[in-house]
Amino acid sequence: TGSLLEKVQISLHKEEYKRVIHFCHEALGLDPENSKALKFRRSALTHGVKNLIKTAFHKKNSKYLDIAQELAKDDQMLNNEINKARNNLIRIMREKLLKKGRAALQTGKFKDAVDFANEVLKIYPGDETALWIQHFALERANTAYTNKDYTLAIQLCNEILKFEPQNNEIKKLKQEAFFKKVIGNPDKYLKGNRYLDWVPLLDKFLIKRRLIKAIQLCDEVLKLDPKN
Repeated sequence: TGSLLEKVQISLHKEEYKRVIHFCHEALGLDPENSKALKFRRSALTHGVKNLIKTAFHKKNSKYLDIAQELAKDDQMLNNEINKARNNLIRIMREKLLKKGRAALQTGKFKDAVDFANEVLKIYPGDETALWIQHFALERANTAYTNKDYTLAIQLCNEILKFEPQNNEIKKLKQEAFFKKVIGNPDKYLKGNRYLDWVPLLDKFLIKRRLIKAIQLCDEVLKLDPKN
């Protein structure tokens, strides 16, 4: 085990904690009671987890906590530290995103505001402030529609539908905004188009229904291929 413990010390000095743990496991396979190997493994686990927690907070990324959990495995004490760090990191990320969301609302960047709210809802489902931002964006989408800013209305509807895909109110608003943007008022279009003057009223209604269905099908395609 002597050469293995030398490798352990070299790796520990370089802060290569995964290698330390690997060499310690090999040493303990030869001598399960080796006190130095047990001590080095414990030291590597503790330092490795602490460094990963520090990196997670520095980069505001919880993936480093996932790596820390893989490293800690069944160590209850280290897992408690990781879980505590995860809760704190989520709280910090939530506050930062909500701050950006509120700032975006104040400057009229409604799409950005919904983006930030959606990010919060990924880590804090049901967050009241994030849902309030979404609700505000819905009101703004209605206002945009009323003011004939159909592009903004569609953008905001798309953002809200990411987290409320079954919201029929949003779906309907998006469809109407799409109609107005592409062909203007669909009823006026069908009524005033001289090529359709001969089409019976019932057939015009069916044409409108088919246009709606076409948009729905396009939405389904774009879910599978957003750049289509």
